[in-house]
Amino acid sequence: NPVIPAPPDALEVTAFRDHCVWREGGAWRQVIGSGVVGQGGAALLYESDDLVSWRALGPLAVGDALAGGPEEWTGTVWECVDFFRLRTDGTTAAPEGGSGDPHVLIFSAWDAMHTLHAHVALGRYEGDRFLIDGYQRLDLGEAYAYAPQSFADESGRRVVWAWMQEGR
Repeated sequence: NPVIPAPPDALEVTAFRDHCVWREGGAWRQVIGSGVVGQGGAALLYESDDLVSWRALGPLAVGDALAGGPEEWTGTVWECVDFFRLRTDGTTAAPEGGSGDPHVLIFSAWDAMHTLHAHVALGRYEGDRFLIDGYQRLDLGEAYAYAPQSFADESGRRVVWAWMQEGR
């Protein structure tokens, strides 16, 4: 019994899976990994008062499936999304749209049954949208680190772990 069984009817998506949840401004928010047909990978934004009933707020961000070469390409689906804020003191925290702090969206690029690379998107979180200033690869190897997730430890440091795909 998934809490959100399907993407919004208004969007034609390539996939719908994996999420990241946080508390912001008295409500719960989450992003779910997806992709918008003909556009690119996406993180879909939802909001809830009780963690049971969720309202779709639209895409938090959508990539460009036509941009970038093979090393930079962000694919047609964003999996294993993770979203957080970078504080000016170097620590991290849950996203907060009105903070003015830079935010980070980590995702794994996927396309047509192929895992590509884990990416970091840096940008600004304004209202219900994440405005991406740029992307960089999280792992500069041969796409061995995939599906990264993270948490902030008690001192606010970001701890990231990922699958390690074999290179044999």
